Amino acid sequence: MAFLAFNKLMIIYPSAAFVFQPILGKIDIKKESNLLPKNKFISLFKIDQTFPDKRKDLVLFYGNKMRHFVPKIIPIKNSIYDQSNHFHGNFVHATKMYASSGYAITDGKTVYKAPDCNNDDYMVYNYPGDVVGQYENVLLVGHVGASCFAHFINEVMNPTLFFPEEIFKKSYLVVEGPPKMWKDITAVFGFEGRTIHLEHHQWIYCENLYTVVEPRPHGGYYGPALYHLHMLFRKSFNLSQIAPNKVGFLNRKGPYRVISNYQNLIETAKEKYSNEIFFFIPDALSAFNAAKTFASCKILMTATGSSCINVIYMADKTCLIKIIGPVVDMCNIIVPSSLDIFQINLYYSEMSMYQESITYLDISESMKALELAFYVIKHKKWPEINEYTYLI
Repeated sequence: MAFLAFNKLMIIYPSAAFVFQPILGKIDIKKESNLLPKNKFISLFKIDQTFPDKRKDLVLFYGNKMRHFVPKIIPIKNSIYDQSNHFHGNFVHATKMYASSGYAITDGKTVYKAPDCNNDDYMVYNYPGDVVGQYENVLLVGHVGASCFAHFINEVMNPTLFFPEEIFKKSYLVVEGPPKMWKDITAVFGFEGRTIHLEHHQWIYCENLYTVVEPRPHGGYYGPALYHLHMLFRKSFNLSQIAPNKVGFLNRKGPYRVISNYQNLIETAKEKYSNEIFFFIPDALSAFNAAKTFASCKILMTATGSSCINVIYMADKTCLIKIIGPVVDMCNIIVPSSLDIFQINLYYSEMSMYQESITYLDISESMKALELAFYVIKHKKWPEINEYTYLI
């Protein structure tokens, strides 16, 4: 998993900056609801955006092996297209609420678990536990999977930064996962010293709670939402001055979705494209080094998963070559498309999404993918291709 590495950090667990009375000392509430009362969760504003120039013909599934995978894509093609081009959400404010490590919210009587874009709430957990802190203003955006880097970017930072500056500049942000993943990124956007990292079964009291619903972020915030974040990242990390002129290869540390023979591919590529710059990218970079490194890539090759979210730093109309397995990783199909980045998907049946696996690349097929990538970033369209393809 492509986490970012940061300087050593001591986690400071929640402590009360303000004291509000009375509050509960423990939360153990069985009553749950997917319906958030509109008189308690007050809409601040709603956003409903669609790209005027639709993203299309950016996602290429390439190679004869794709005949085994594309039948899984055809039924969800319209959803991929729609989420690459549109999003909507309701940004709300509630008072005198409790927020949990499982992203549940309660008023002390009912636990509210807002549904996502598929009307599911399984990524919100109602853990019983102690109330360990009290805060005046809190942003609770995301779900329990936000300990994964891609979900942290997509479903925490992405919707959060739509809130007005006067809200997120005074609020504490609830975060999941290791600090090396989020510390520098949250600091860049003004949350240094205002993050709350809760353990399982911990709750906090929030005098003012801000969150996003209809849908709750777990998917659903791609398209213009993600492109908005993309522009903020490139501005905040000052990336517009970096020319995308390199070809990067990012291997995961493992044990999931490891590529075994990148070196063979790079050596072969250097022989054919002697004027190009090919390089390995370490799977542990500081946020600032990651930003500069990925912004320098006109082509990035990696396995599907959180490593793909690093395209957030790349320029428009660059290209991602992505190694995929039998599981449809819908997020990482939609993300590059939302950012107006081309992608070439190569299929390997032996690549497992959730179990240890090592994949040996077909060098000939990978070289063809590089050829297609060089062509598409130069001409901004795909060439005629003899092999099996499917395009979204």
